[in-house]
Amino acid sequence: MPILLTVENLVTADLSTIHKEQATYVGIDFGTSTTVVSYSYFDNEKRIVVTEVMNLRQKQSDGADFTGEKVPTVIALYHNRVLVGEGAANLKYELEKNKDVWYSFKMELGEDLGAKYCNSILGKDKSVRIQNAKDATILFFRFLKKEIESYVEQKGLCQNIKYAVSIPASFEANQRRDLVDALISNQMDVSKQSLIDEPNAAFLNYIHESEMNNEAVVIPKDINPKMLVFDFGAGTCDISILEIGVDYKGVYSKNLSISKFEKLGGNDIDRYIAYEILYPELLSHNHLDMDIFIMSEKKKIINALLTTAENLKIRICKAISLMRDSFDLSGLEQEYKVSVKDIRINTSKGVLYMDEIFLTSIQFAELMKVFTRKKSDVIQKEKQIYNSIYDCVKTSIRKARLEVDDVDYVLLVGGSSLNPYVQAALKSWLPYSKLLLFPDLQTCVSKGASIHSFIYNSFGQNIVQPITSEPICIITKNDQLMTLVPAGTVMPTDTIEIDNLAIVKEGQKTVEFPICISNENKILTNLVITSNEQNGFSLDTPIKLQLELTADKLLTINAKVGSETCLVSAINPFANKELTSQERIALRAEKKAYNTTANNRGVPSKECLLELAKAYENATLNLKAAETYEECNELYPGTISYNKLGCCFSSAGNNRKALRYGEKAYEYSKDAVSAFNLGYRYKNIDTSMFLKYIHESLAMCPNKPHPLFELGKYEKKEGKKIEGVEKIKKAYNIWKAQYDNGTLSDVDYTWLPSAAEELGESIFAEEVRKKAKRISLDDFYNSNNTVAVKGD
Repeated sequence: MPILLTVENLVTADLSTIHKEQATYVGIDFGTSTTVVSYSYFDNEKRIVVTEVMNLRQKQSDGADFTGEKVPTVIALYHNRVLVGEGAANLKYELEKNKDVWYSFKMELGEDLGAKYCNSILGKDKSVRIQNAKDATILFFRFLKKEIESYVEQKGLCQNIKYAVSIPASFEANQRRDLVDALISNQMDVSKQSLIDEPNAAFLNYIHESEMNNEAVVIPKDINPKMLVFDFGAGTCDISILEIGVDYKGVYSKNLSISKFEKLGGNDIDRYIAYEILYPELLSHNHLDMDIFIMSEKKKIINALLTTAENLKIRICKAISLMRDSFDLSGLEQEYKVSVKDIRINTSKGVLYMDEIFLTSIQFAELMKVFTRKKSDVIQKEKQIYNSIYDCVKTSIRKARLEVDDVDYVLLVGGSSLNPYVQAALKSWLPYSKLLLFPDLQTCVSKGASIHSFIYNSFGQNIVQPITSEPICIITKNDQLMTLVPAGTVMPTDTIEIDNLAIVKEGQKTVEFPICISNENKILTNLVITSNEQNGFSLDTPIKLQLELTADKLLTINAKVGSETCLVSAINPFANKELTSQERIALRAEKKAYNTTANNRGVPSKECLLELAKAYENATLNLKAAETYEECNELYPGTISYNKLGCCFSSAGNNRKALRYGEKAYEYSKDAVSAFNLGYRYKNIDTSMFLKYIHESLAMCPNKPHPLFELGKYEKKEGKKIEGVEKIKKAYNIWKAQYDNGTLSDVDYTWLPSAAEELGESIFAEEVRKKAKRISLDDFYNSNNTVAVKGD
């Protein structure tokens, strides 16, 4: 007899023992753009689990009531009233983001950046406060709880409400901690396993709905089908691969892998359309230069264009879906275009307007190649990073130790999965898999979360056990990584004990344990233990690490060296992406700048802008540095030299602004530095102008290494090898002397290895680059204090 994949078969308990009068089991799909709430119960007459979506009351901007099952994840302050949901969403692009309207804050949970919304009208002195993503989440759930309780009372349901909340499977410890804190602060009844990964919630609901439609998945004898759940929403591309099978206990489902956290969703496609298509067309139509606006104003214009971009995207997707007859779009020859009329945006240069703006199917097909490309490179344009969904799919399959043809089903979830180019890409990459679609992609996750709430809160069972998406490691001697918790570890874990670590040198006073996710660029924390003994730690001092992961993926670490201990719980790193130590320092500077600006009524001080720009510079976040210096000059004229601004924009790749500021610097002060910088700006534009200013710089300062090096490279390329090498050697010797005596500047750590390579000194060039990286890493932990692995 065939075995069916059903909720009842997965639960080792009698569902009929739980009655509606005992509790109301609620599931919340907390989405980046939209939130949906459902509840579940067991119908004893029909002998089935029933899921219902709640229609929740929301206020419009004019005060009228609106009731709907989808609650936009948006908060607005309008006419001194706080609006949440539909009314706030209608004001999304009329108001200023993070000042009087807040959205997409889910994606910023876990960032410890203080008052990031430093311009927020709802500052710390207000009774209702929104200064960062956690504040916004607390307020949003306060509204949700009130409306859920109102709905429950109105429907005569049990007022003992048990909650479960779905979140991206790749959400890490700090993000989950912030969300749990938001729930607890609103006195919402949450268990330690109240969070369920969104793909797993969708999987639960698919099982339930396929059973209701008499289309339950059949589990073949001695075969364990694999299902890839592809959840592509507004803010995340979340993937979970599950195995379904039968063992001696009965039917089971288990996670094989989940994707790492990636800020990639439909919002990114909207941003791309706004930045790369709409913004240039709008400036061109209004006869304005591309660099006319500083970045802070450009962002406001882009935000105003996002609703147009989303509208065009949705309409072009619907049009293409109607024209195709399969997942294959290669034969789609007919060009189609959609438009939005009457674009009007107020700016410092007047009103930007277009009577009608278009998006064609050819433009859309081309831009979707960015998001479906197979290359693993990151595309970055004007500080905007665009990832590909292919990487998420590929790495999830690899981590599950599967081949492409091992995947039997692909379950599509999330509104962005309706994009025909996304569907076509998935079918192309996974040709042997059956693609499964929900009739309603936006309610399936909340329904699955409510089923999870019903099963877990009633029986203490978790149908799909959560797993870790990435390995947790420690950085040991010589920057070697040792895995503490492998990727794919089922949670919650028992206490994990590590006792194969050792002191590196006799008398070591301080021991450091840098803990990271996957690699040294994603450091979670650094546990530091200092000896109270005058002679420090001996080589035979015992070391023990104890780690524990809860079901909500919250990590606790206890380090012990001899009798000294250090404990870190519910780790809360600065960000949810890979960071160099310099980038981490830049985030600290951002936090300080946000808090200072918030305390100064939304106006950043000159000192905090300079400190922030310098931190960006050190982290080689060149565009951010250039824009921050430029903003500082706008607010405090004359603070930054034109030379400095030109160099920063040159490093950021904005050659137009670099040349503009270079010319201003030279006009203001004709010296060796300004002449070289202006010549360098002309390097790839006008060779005669390049040579003119490089020679002028050397005439004023014959031993300046930078023009020597550039002129030497030019002469070497033009056949004057002896003269060219002589100049390069002279520049190299100047920098090498500074390197040897420890006075080489940070910027010259990039020039020196370039000169070394020109002279064939590649080994020394690599030494310099490694030293520069070592200096960077030592900003967060001291490599001399790390421990060794016994036996190494």
